[in-house]
Amino acid sequence: MQSEIKGTDGDLARYCASLWMINYHEHNLGPWMPGKEANHSVKLMMKGLGFRKRAPSKQGILDTYFKTQLKIFVPIPWKKALQRDFRDAENRCLNLQKLQVGNPSARILILDTFNEVLVQAFSQKHPLVSAPYRRAAGHALHPDFGNWLNHPDLAGILPKGIQWFREVHKTRVEADLAHAKIKKGKKKGVPTKPVTFKKAEALMRQAKMAWAELIIEWKNFL
Repeated sequence: MQSEIKGTDGDLARYCASLWMINYHEHNLGPWMPGKEANHSVKLMMKGLGFRKRAPSKQGILDTYFKTQLKIFVPIPWKKALQRDFRDAENRCLNLQKLQVGNPSARILILDTFNEVLVQAFSQKHPLVSAPYRRAAGHALHPDFGNWLNHPDLAGILPKGIQWFREVHKTRVEADLAHAKIKKGKKKGVPTKPVTFKKAEALMRQAKMAWAELIIEWKNFL
């Protein structure tokens, strides 16, 4: 029942919370309060019943996407994490969702730039990679994203997801919407091609593991 109170179904969460409150009352256990991870609708119910002094803050775009779509239930203060890039990340997240059934090349392009915003902000503040990140950037604000994804220090703290970030970036730069010809590697000079639906779906299925690892590691130093 506690897991459903924290779940994504608002109606079910409220129902379970009501039963839990009745159980507390019948056993004279005093007032019950849901934890921070309770569904937003449960917190609103508690406010309406007078058990909560203020209404809960509205769930943001990033929180909603990662919790509802990806089932990554790790709370993170996104405004603090992203700072001036917060709104940009939200807009890219919205565009990514709009392109779920659109052009797969465009979908992977926005996915890679969304990753870029997240990884840049993460790397700038991480205690183990912030210094290497600044060195890699040189006189620029950020290093080349593709080169940074291949940096061993970044791979060391994101061992499970780094290959996915690299594959998304590689797919994006070899897509027809990014360049006319492939610029690097064995395929250099070969005309780029559209990303297939199959490829785009395969990459999205692997996103949860990579993003979850990033978010958990991010939360540790915020």
